[in-house]
Amino acid sequence: MAVFSECQQAGAPDVNQELEQTVVQALQQAEQHQLSGEINEAEELYRGILEVLPNHPDANHNFGVLLEQDKVGTGLSFLHNALKEKPECEHYWLSYISALIQSDQIESASQMLDLGRNHGLQGVTVDELASCIQAKTQSFATQKSHLSVLSGGESAVGKGQGPSSQEINKLERLQSKGQTSAAITFAKDLTVRYPGHGLGWKVLGQILEQQERIDDALQPMQKALELLPEDPDVHNVLGVLMQKKVRLDEAGKLFCRALDLRPDFPAALSNLGNLYRGQGRLQESETCFRRALKSGPNAAIYNNLGANLLDQRRIIEAEDCYRHALKIQPDSALAHINLGVSLRYQGRLEEAIASQRRALKLDPDCPEKNSHLLFTMNYTSTPPKTSHLEEARKFGRMVGRKVKTPFSKWHCEPQPQRLRIGFVSGDLYNHPVGFFLESLLGVFNRDRVELVAYPTKPKADGLTARIKPYFDAWAPLYGLSDEAAAHMVHKDGVHILIDLSGHTSHNRLPMFAWKPAPVQASWLGYFATTGLPEIDYFLADEVGVPETQRANFTETLWYLPDTRLCFSAPELDLPVAPLPALENGYITFGCFQMLTKVGDAVLGTWNAVLNALPTARLRWQCAQFNDQEVVAQTFERLQRVGIDPARVKLHGSMSRADYLASHAEADMILDTFPYPGGTTTCEALWMGVPTLTLAGDTLLSRQGASLLTAAGLEDWIAASEAEYIDKAVAKASELQKLAFLRAELRSQVLESPLFDASRFAHNFEDALWAMWRKKEPPQSCLDPNSKRPKKEAPLGKAKAPKTFLHVGCGPQRKDATTKGFNTDQWCELRLDINEAVNPDIVGTMTDMSRVADASVDAIFSSHNIEHLYPHDVPLALKEFLRVLKDDGFTVITCPDLKSVCALVAEDKLCDPAYQSAAGPIAPLDILYGHRASMARGNIFMAHRCGFTEKVLSNTLKKAGFMAVATMACPETFDLWAIASKSLRYEDDLRILAAEHFVRSNRLAVT
Repeated sequence: MAVFSECQQAGAPDVNQELEQTVVQALQQAEQHQLSGEINEAEELYRGILEVLPNHPDANHNFGVLLEQDKVGTGLSFLHNALKEKPECEHYWLSYISALIQSDQIESASQMLDLGRNHGLQGVTVDELASCIQAKTQSFATQKSHLSVLSGGESAVGKGQGPSSQEINKLERLQSKGQTSAAITFAKDLTVRYPGHGLGWKVLGQILEQQERIDDALQPMQKALELLPEDPDVHNVLGVLMQKKVRLDEAGKLFCRALDLRPDFPAALSNLGNLYRGQGRLQESETCFRRALKSGPNAAIYNNLGANLLDQRRIIEAEDCYRHALKIQPDSALAHINLGVSLRYQGRLEEAIASQRRALKLDPDCPEKNSHLLFTMNYTSTPPKTSHLEEARKFGRMVGRKVKTPFSKWHCEPQPQRLRIGFVSGDLYNHPVGFFLESLLGVFNRDRVELVAYPTKPKADGLTARIKPYFDAWAPLYGLSDEAAAHMVHKDGVHILIDLSGHTSHNRLPMFAWKPAPVQASWLGYFATTGLPEIDYFLADEVGVPETQRANFTETLWYLPDTRLCFSAPELDLPVAPLPALENGYITFGCFQMLTKVGDAVLGTWNAVLNALPTARLRWQCAQFNDQEVVAQTFERLQRVGIDPARVKLHGSMSRADYLASHAEADMILDTFPYPGGTTTCEALWMGVPTLTLAGDTLLSRQGASLLTAAGLEDWIAASEAEYIDKAVAKASELQKLAFLRAELRSQVLESPLFDASRFAHNFEDALWAMWRKKEPPQSCLDPNSKRPKKEAPLGKAKAPKTFLHVGCGPQRKDATTKGFNTDQWCELRLDINEAVNPDIVGTMTDMSRVADASVDAIFSSHNIEHLYPHDVPLALKEFLRVLKDDGFTVITCPDLKSVCALVAEDKLCDPAYQSAAGPIAPLDILYGHRASMARGNIFMAHRCGFTEKVLSNTLKKAGFMAVATMACPETFDLWAIASKSLRYEDDLRILAAEHFVRSNRLAVT
């Protein structure tokens, strides 16, 4: 054992050694009590050991045996924990199998016996256990692995307790022949005749899950789990169901448990990988997929790994994965559609479209695949085989066929004082849709409209936290079928339902085919027709869609004055930089568009511009350039069209602040065509950098023209490639004019309709009311059986102030708490033990009697809890719960012992870990308290307990908090936790974390 000589000189104990000695002594005493029949004394000691070391194998085993002696089945979990920690211990196997037999879990006992024998378990006792199982059961045939009826091994059940081998074979035949209805009927019959046997419940749940009957499958799979707790297939399928119900924490635990039982289980590994991917945990996700592939090539897992690699912008590797999938399964529609996405990212548009058409041919009735094709078609300037409008109409007919009975009556008020407007989007976070929507939401006239958000993706961040309060209701659609989502929207009584996604990711266009609202419109997130007859209007402006282009839409065009888009200025303190050409002596053209938008026609035009300006340079930045193989391919493309790579700098993605600041390196922007910039154009204008755009003949290709017209920059719009080249050369040659425009451009655009949120909101409201009055369907909207509760006061900027209790505030005020509390919405109530800091209330964490019950909305406690003794922590948390309102929450920070112990393990206990205002802080200070302060007599600085992320989460839940989110920050040796008094959805916790945590990308929700 390593010794910390410097610490020992200071008199610090070797904590690990002391703990080890204490546990050994406690275990010996507990075993002696157990042998002497002193059960209560033994139990108390075992519980004490397990509270400190929950995975201690001997304590788990002995305690499990003790509990089994008192009541059969109560010790199984402890016996299993012991075996999991120390599978090489033979008597752990024997104790666990014996306990399973005693509790009549014969299938599980037989499975564990087979598994134990595979681990080398043998001998007389093993044979006796096998005989005992044989005596209590009637053998039945092992189910084939593709049926997944049994979890492996040869199991048996007693006569009359379970199905016969003939019945199992029959069930197998029904499934293998695809006779699912008959299989469901027979499985239900087994659950009636053998309700205590897991087979029927398991198969019934599996089939229903495969049919996407999620709610129907849930109950039988939960029953199967109760009867087959050691079956990895049951845990895996139930995890899939929980994932589809967006109960992600439960799903993750189930997948992990399945992998405990079968570590090389490809399906569970793949499902866990998908779960991690959805949470942004891409490295863990990739590890899962690669582990799964070790079991053998699998098309579905290659597809999943490819999606993960695309998220990481490893585009070429992703393409390789999809091609591997197609080698295994050439007719995989999913692999073809995904291959098309990877090719689109590389700008290989014709190949992408061909791949996606192949996918549609293989799966012609899939709306999602049709959406992918429609989205890709927007990028190409080559005339497609079928027009965009024709493909969109196909989509509309496809989803229309799936609707049983669209709504023709609605619950909304026929003559409302305020219109109830629903926004459906998968992009209500840091995304271009969010950037255009944010400023508008804050200035709506809440006497005229009330707002409902229908997010289709469970992603939340700081922007989500900012916009959520503007909505009167927040009703997620993820996890719901199109029919269920349509019924939910219909019950909400929405007057006008607005699609913000079109044919982009996570759209819910098929739901609109049910006509859940009497008026439906498409706006903002897409730039072409949806093809849905049930969507009444498409919001546009006259520059973006001239009168001659109306026929390209299935929707009726509704023109907004000035512009169809209004951008939210970034909330960043970034000055406009001087024109770089004045210092460089040459012009630098910028482009911030994805590789997909830069076709050969664009490169050819840029080449002409650069040839006309021999000293000019090009700075091109996009996420695809994170992949060095893509960078190499791009330089080859540039050379092929005649552009010298030495004149071009390629940059990958970066933070939004750094990306905006990088505009200081560009003199002007060269737009792409036929797919120009949108968000990038507005951000460049805000940074003082004008964009030269080429106006085409579609809404998409005229988007740049629309934005620049609204910004007052009509002379930066070209009508042809030749004019584009001429304008680029002319404007690049007038540096003084360019410098003057740069200096004035931000103030100019902020005063223009493009950034004037109040003006745009008024126009938008007028349009919505005009749509409604044109509809005027009093009969169809009057439903006397529906009485939706109304909110008297709309939510918006004007909200009642809330109060947070700043526990242990010291001299600090709310500006030293969190960015969420440091707003006008929150009032601070300061509590401290030290009267010298002038708190509002004098008190301690364990005695806040001067704070009334249920009187505060939130509590902030930073680095206080570690100063309590362990037995005082529950008392303090009980006080927290007492003073919080029912919907209140607490934010707690404390040291992270796990990250500190990593330094201790490196023999750095007394080395400075970081610098603070009080001087250097070593791991020893973090573990035991700040030594300098305590040396000055401040004994309150001593640390008397400690936490890891897992322990902190469990402590908060054990105290009574209903939902907890935690985050470890190893770089600052901190833990952060948000704990809610009432039950909250995971996305709500993530939004709170985005408001109050220093960062929330490593959030763990429990």
